[in-house]
Amino acid sequence: MLFFDMAGTSKSGKTKGAGSFVRISLAELNRCLKPEASVIVNRRYVEALNMEASSFQANTVALKNVVKHSAVAPINEKEKIQIESKTDW
Repeated sequence: MLFFDMAGTSKSGKTKGAGSFVRISLAELNRCLKPEASVIVNRRYVEALNMEASSFQANTVALKNVVKHSAVAPINEKEKIQIESKTDW
């Protein structure tokens, strides 16, 4: 069996068992993104809805470019949550 060193590290790629998909409500997307924002979705999902879309090469540079041009809405201070962690188990 041959192993190849990917991207300069042996830890590159998807972790075994990690999912590539998440669920988020359309309302949450609408709250955070401009109306003209480009949203990346699974090709099969678009096909199941009988819609057409342009292809997208999912890589770090392309994803950063989409996020940069989506102009994420600022988060209101009241919407931020507080997370408390215990360090004395």
